[in-house]
Amino acid sequence: MPKVTQHQLETQQALIGDIYAHLEQAIFQAFVKRLSAHGIADYDETNILQWQMMVLNDLNLVNDDVVAELVKATGLAKEQITDLFQTGGYSIVSQQYGALAKATGRKIKPNLIKQVLDGYQSQTFLDLDNNINQTLLSTNAAQNPAVETFQQIAKETTAEVITGLKTPTKALSDTIYKWRDKGISRGLVDKGGHTWSLESYARMVINTTSNRAFQAVRDQAAADYGVDIFLMSSHAASREACAPIQGKLVTTRTTGFVTSDGDVVYPLDSYGYGEPGGTFGINCMHIKWPFIPGVNTNHQEQFDPKEAAERGHVQQKQRALERRVRGYKNQLELAERLDDDKGKQKYKLLIRKNQAALRQLVKDNDFLARDYSREKRYPIPTADSKTVYAKQWHAEVQKSLGKAGVPDEAAFVSAVRKGGREGRLLRRYITARRERLIEPVAGFDLYKELDQAMASQLHGVTAANGMTVTGHSLHSIERVIGTKYYHDQNGKVQHRDGVTINAIRDSLEGGKIQVDSKRHSTRFETNQCVVVLNQDGEIITVYPR
Repeated sequence: MPKVTQHQLETQQALIGDIYAHLEQAIFQAFVKRLSAHGIADYDETNILQWQMMVLNDLNLVNDDVVAELVKATGLAKEQITDLFQTGGYSIVSQQYGALAKATGRKIKPNLIKQVLDGYQSQTFLDLDNNINQTLLSTNAAQNPAVETFQQIAKETTAEVITGLKTPTKALSDTIYKWRDKGISRGLVDKGGHTWSLESYARMVINTTSNRAFQAVRDQAAADYGVDIFLMSSHAASREACAPIQGKLVTTRTTGFVTSDGDVVYPLDSYGYGEPGGTFGINCMHIKWPFIPGVNTNHQEQFDPKEAAERGHVQQKQRALERRVRGYKNQLELAERLDDDKGKQKYKLLIRKNQAALRQLVKDNDFLARDYSREKRYPIPTADSKTVYAKQWHAEVQKSLGKAGVPDEAAFVSAVRKGGREGRLLRRYITARRERLIEPVAGFDLYKELDQAMASQLHGVTAANGMTVTGHSLHSIERVIGTKYYHDQNGKVQHRDGVTINAIRDSLEGGKIQVDSKRHSTRFETNQCVVVLNQDGEIITVYPR
C-alpha cells in the first residue's frame, strides 16, 4: 500500500470539516430566503409584528430547508469519513508495521487493527449524529438550534424596528450578520466559557478522533512488537504542554528513564497526556512513532521549548485571522443575497484588512507560512465529494510539483474516483515526485504504462530457484525509471540509472541467488541489476549494477 503523508490526511480532514461549514452557511442562506420572502421593507414600527407573525408561520418550511441540507451534507461526510479511516488508517498500518519489521527483523501480523479503526470511525459517526444530526432533525423548536436561531433573528429584528433604532431592512441585515458570526450554536460550552458552533464542533470531532485513531494504530503496532518508547514529532510552533518534550523520546510508562545509549526518555503522563489541553489532547497535531534505541535515529528538529510555546501563541493569532477572513467571506455572500450595499462594502473592507494583517504577521515571523486554503470559503458542494476532494488535491499538487508529469484535472479526478490500483498508482506517483525518486519528465502516464508492462512481462515468471513472481511493489516502478539524482543515507547527491524489464527478467531467471533469512527475502544478481523478491514472490525493489 502506498505511503500516505500527514499533509494528505490533514487535507482530507479539512475537506470533511468544510462539508459542515457548507452546511452551516447553507442554513443561513435558507434563513435569508425565508426572512426576505415577506418584504420587510414595506413594514415599520406600527405593523412589524405582522411581519414577525408571517415569518414565524414559516417555521415548518425552515425545518424542511434544514433537513434537506443536512441529508445532503451527511451523505457527503459519511463517505469521506469512511475513506479517511479506512484508506488513511490502513496506509498507516502498512507503513508502521513495515518499519518495525525492518527495524527488528521480525514480521508480525497486525493485531486488533480492524477493531481499533472501526471503533474510532463509529465513535466519529456517533458524536456527529448525536450532537449535530439528531438535534437538527428535531421538529421541536426548543430543541432544534437552527430553528431556534431563526426565531431569534425574527424576534430581535422586530424589537430593533419597534424601538425605532433602525429601519426594518437595516435591522434584518444586522441581526442576520450578528447570528451568522455566532454560528448555529450546539449549546456546548467548554471550561473556558467558549461555545462551540456547528462547524467548530464538527471540525474538532473529526480532527481529534481521526488523529487518535491513527495514533492508536501506531501504538498497537508498538504493543505488538513489545515497544514502549516513542519518538515525538516536533513543530516550530507548539502548545505549552507539548513544547518541552516534542522532538524527544517519550514513553507510556509512568516514570522516565535513560536508555543504554544515554538518551533521556520522558513520561507522557507528566505532560497532561490525553487531557483536552495537554499532550496529544484536543486538536493536538503531534505524532509519536515507535522507537528502538540503537536501531532508530532521532532526526526530529529540536526547538527551544519557551520559543516553541511563544510561536504557538503567534500561530494561534494566524489561525484566528484565517477564521475571520473565512467568516467575513460568508458574511459578504449573505450581504449579496440581501442586496445590502453597505454590508457588501463593509465585509469587502474587513476581508482586505485581515488579509493585510495576515501578510504582515507571516512576514514578521519566518516560521509561519501563508496557507491560502485556510482563508478560502469553498462553495456549497453539489458534485460528488470525491470529485470535490480530487479537484482540491489536484490544485495543491500542481502548485507544489508544477504541471510537468502531473495529469490534467480530468484525468486526475478520474484516477481518484476509480480508486483501486489506479488510485494507488496516483498517490504513489505523487509521493515519488515529492521525494525526488523520479523526475518530472517521467509523467504519470509512463508510470502507469510501466506498471502494466511489469505485470504482463514479469508476473508468473519462474525464477532460478523455483519461486514464481506474484507481483511487484509500486516502489519498484520508480527503480525501473531511475532518476538524475537522489540523496543517499549519508545525505550525498547520487545518480541512479533505471533498469529495463528485460534485465529484471534475466536476473530472475539466471542471476546469482542470495537468501536473506532475516529479512525473509531472496536476491537475484547479474552484472546488469539486482532484483529482490519477498517470501510471497513479490518484487520489492530493483537497482542497477
